Amino acid sequence: MNACPAVAPTATISRFALALALALLVGACAAPAPTPRDRTETDDPAELVRAGRPADAAEAWLALAEREPERAASARLRAAEAWLSAGRPMQANAAVEAIDPGALERVDRLRLDLLLAELALNRGEFDRAERLLAMPADTLPPALRDRLAGLRERLSASDPDSPKARLDALRDAVDEPGFEPTLALALLIDVRLADLDALVAEHGSEPAIGHWLALGRAVRANLLDRPGLEQAVEAWRSTRLEETGRHGGDAPAADRVDARADDRVDNRFDDGSDGGTGVMDDPRAEALPSTATIVEWVDAWRSRQPMPERVAVLLPGDGPLVAAGDAVRDGMLAAWLMLPPARRPVLDFVYLESAPDAAVGGWFAARENGADLVVGPLDRRQIPSLLALPDAGVPMLLLNRPPPDVAWPRPAQPLAMLALPPEEEAELVAVRALVDGASRALVIAQDSDFGERLAGRFIETFELGGGRVVHRVDYPPREFDVTDRLEDALRLRASEQRIERIEALVDAPFAAEPQRRTDLDVVFLAAREEARQVHPQLRFVDLGELPVLATSAVLTDRRDRDLDGIRMPLAPWLFTNGAQAEERRSAEQAFPEVAGSVTLSLLHALGRDAVALLPWLDSMKRDPQLALSGGIGRLRLADGVALERDLPWAVVRDGVPQRP
Repeated sequence: MNACPAVAPTATISRFALALALALLVGACAAPAPTPRDRTETDDPAELVRAGRPADAAEAWLALAEREPERAASARLRAAEAWLSAGRPMQANAAVEAIDPGALERVDRLRLDLLLAELALNRGEFDRAERLLAMPADTLPPALRDRLAGLRERLSASDPDSPKARLDALRDAVDEPGFEPTLALALLIDVRLADLDALVAEHGSEPAIGHWLALGRAVRANLLDRPGLEQAVEAWRSTRLEETGRHGGDAPAADRVDARADDRVDNRFDDGSDGGTGVMDDPRAEALPSTATIVEWVDAWRSRQPMPERVAVLLPGDGPLVAAGDAVRDGMLAAWLMLPPARRPVLDFVYLESAPDAAVGGWFAARENGADLVVGPLDRRQIPSLLALPDAGVPMLLLNRPPPDVAWPRPAQPLAMLALPPEEEAELVAVRALVDGASRALVIAQDSDFGERLAGRFIETFELGGGRVVHRVDYPPREFDVTDRLEDALRLRASEQRIERIEALVDAPFAAEPQRRTDLDVVFLAAREEARQVHPQLRFVDLGELPVLATSAVLTDRRDRDLDGIRMPLAPWLFTNGAQAEERRSAEQAFPEVAGSVTLSLLHALGRDAVALLPWLDSMKRDPQLALSGGIGRLRLADGVALERDLPWAVVRDGVPQRP
């Protein structure tokens, strides 16, 4: 026990010294202060995050990854997020590099892309961040949408090349005496269409720049569709001439009145004498460039976009897909020959064995050979092994979709898919039926995997849109007489039996015709070439007045009037008129097999479109609304992965499909 000696002050001790001595004495005699209890330790990373200790949480997540290998990818992702939250991006990058994206669930793969975008923003890699943030918001769960919006706002504020920065540059440019309309195009042509829509909505009424924003939007929307571009630019010019009250011809650029500072006009709206457009007449009456001038400028801009220097094409070397692969190859070569010599990449055709993992070896060989892009394979079974490859490496344009049980790739992965899945057309058919007001459908399907894929997608889409499939008739692939099945489905036999019972009761013939069910308003035919036998039977059972919809799989290389009246979505390549039809006829002369098979003809067109896509895949990743008008349809990367095909509609007349 500590003893405290008594101290008596003397006269010789000053008052200050006395106070100091007493303070020291009291401090020495006081009981030792209690040691504060340490805060409760936990190894639960979620609790550490809630406690505001992200660095400790990151360490805990990494420890969890070591203890539970099956959760390693998800744990490392959360560790990287925690490191970033703690302001330690180097550790976050290290954690990301150890992640196996293929082991992540879909939501976590999207979280990884958002994390990579944030890291790219921190490094000032704005192009990479923009590509990663180009994912459609509606593909994200609600919990991640706010994060996506926040990162996009941060990108817009940080990127010196953002849409806002370009808008400011446009404002500055139009005030300069030497302003040229092509400068507006140069500033706006590669802005995402969604961003241009936002700029037009917010600033389209500004007299100085509104019409240039409208031009930029019109060009971007038709950037890869030359006929559409010409129409859009001409429509823009007509609108602008009406707004300014100028209805004469094009004036040369030299006749433009300089917009000097001392004669600038106020940004006032007129009194509506312009016909109610609400746009101010511009006293400068600047000369508008002609449609041809704008289109030629856009053509030149497109020709300067980088093309891969070397492309490896993985095609079947044996098995049943050899003919399909040859059609794709011939289509690619035909499109390659149409390119200017300076823009032709080296094409390395690699022929694969039919083993499911054969494409992986082809991909690595392409990388070693210096390929900038890999196109293929065509065999669906070879897709999963390629999707399992790490992200880093050579980008890919796959020519098929993975099987249904394989995880869908992330939009940020350097790959896209170009394919001709028949169920995609069945989905378009269902949408068209709903738009046309149909609500009760009869489905007639080939009893096969092909028929099931078509019928299943049609039924799923039709019912999702509020329609109802009243009955489904399945028939064996090689049995073309489906009359009995149709009569059962339409209750014609039941009607006949009622008539027979009445005749038996009255013991006399009864004048009546069997009546079919009347609760149908559309027929979907999930068939192949046998449709030419099945379709006439619909008239026999009194279904001739109902619209009959199908896919292009019913077409053959022959004129077939038994198909007259069937409506379908159709690739532009297969119409009898238009630019694509002219190219098809030329291809049929050069490649006879194209003329002998609708399927091979479409694969030839797919090969052509694959070449047309080469310089645009990265841009289409960044802008999901950017569309290329191709032979197999209007193509866009709506989900950042699979190129969707928007198809025009056709009706068979006189045995050939024609535009309605």
